Amino acid sequence: MAAGAQAAGGADWRVRAAPLIGLIARHRVLAAVIFLAVFPWLAPYKALAVNILIFGLFAMGFNLIYGYAGMLSFGHAAVFGLGAYGCGVPIAKFGVPWFIGLPLGVVTAGLASVVIGWFATRSRGIYFAMVTLALSQVETNMTLGDEVFKIDVPRSAKPITLDELRHARPGVRKN
Repeated sequence: MAAGAQAAGGADWRVRAAPLIGLIARHRVLAAVIFLAVFPWLAPYKALAVNILIFGLFAMGFNLIYGYAGMLSFGHAAVFGLGAYGCGVPIAKFGVPWFIGLPLGVVTAGLASVVIGWFATRSRGIYFAMVTLALSQVETNMTLGDEVFKIDVPRSAKPITLDELRHARPGVRKN
């Protein structure tokens, strides 16, 4: 009897949700945009939600290149990193506001992808992977080898112990 009641209750929510599911199925792009715009405020930690969205975008781009096109790209992370540098360096070094820094990161990544893509798309197969690997190493040496691009991250004067982490509350900072 309980199984029959559960099955009847299970069918009830499906009937009530059918119009909403049909609406979402017809307007998938709009539903995705609304979800992505609202998701950072629904997650328990905004920084976690933003990281999920950033790495999800990175994974979708890699899926597009490797999954659909079948091209193994080792330079995918180079464009990702240059976009991060293009956003982070102006904010950290020059005090640019974030709403100007974000488009700067997009423009930097776009320009880097045009340059890397110009070289990489002229090769096929394993040579494509080798060219993208070489260009990503050039980008790594360019950003890590020069003091201009390094961002100093302030460190605490006293190391944090595991005991302090166990008893810490989120959002509360002790001096």
